[in-house]
Amino acid sequence: MNTLSLIFIIILFIWCILISSQTILYIFLLYPIKKYTKSQDNHINSPSLYNKIGGIFYKYFIHKTKNIPSHRIRNYIYKNILSVTMQPNTVIYFNTEIRASWNLKIGNGSIIGDSCILDARNGISIGNNVNISSEVRIWTEQHDYQDPMFNCNSTPDFQVTIKDYAWIGSNVIILPKVTIGKGAVIAAGSVVTKSVPDYTLVAGIPAKKM
Repeated sequence: MNTLSLIFIIILFIWCILISSQTILYIFLLYPIKKYTKSQDNHINSPSLYNKIGGIFYKYFIHKTKNIPSHRIRNYIYKNILSVTMQPNTVIYFNTEIRASWNLKIGNGSIIGDSCILDARNGISIGNNVNISSEVRIWTEQHDYQDPMFNCNSTPDFQVTIKDYAWIGSNVIILPKVTIGKGAVIAAGSVVTKSVPDYTLVAGIPAKKM
């Protein structure tokens, strides 16, 4: 066996150990994460060990979940472990980041594209048969530039609502307090700063009626 082959085997062995250890950690975290998200959903500040572990590792768990190469497995974990409210036939595609998953509601037949960010800290409600294309960013939290400490002085009305049959194009940014009306279409690359009426096409930065 030459030196190059030996180095390759050693690297492969180390890689296998790292992958195995991360898989074991992920499986171990299933129950603590479930306890944590359920307590957040029910507004219970539980001091239990499982809840504390879940809080510490929540972002790590979200990161690992979004890269699982199976819709079926990911959707099961989103719904049953991370407390996302999901109706039947909902699909969340690969590499989508969800913040405060317990505040995310998705209706029947809706699709979330690849590599989106769904910031549900103040609530995101997505209706039925909504198409959210790849790399969409939906924000419900923001810093207050007038605050001396640059704090996030948000309130529950920062929630974003997307009604039935809306279509959100790729690379759209939706800011807090916005409602997207039924059947509305948001053109790719738009920045939505104000609510959009039903059956309206908007485009641009900021998004305006076409």
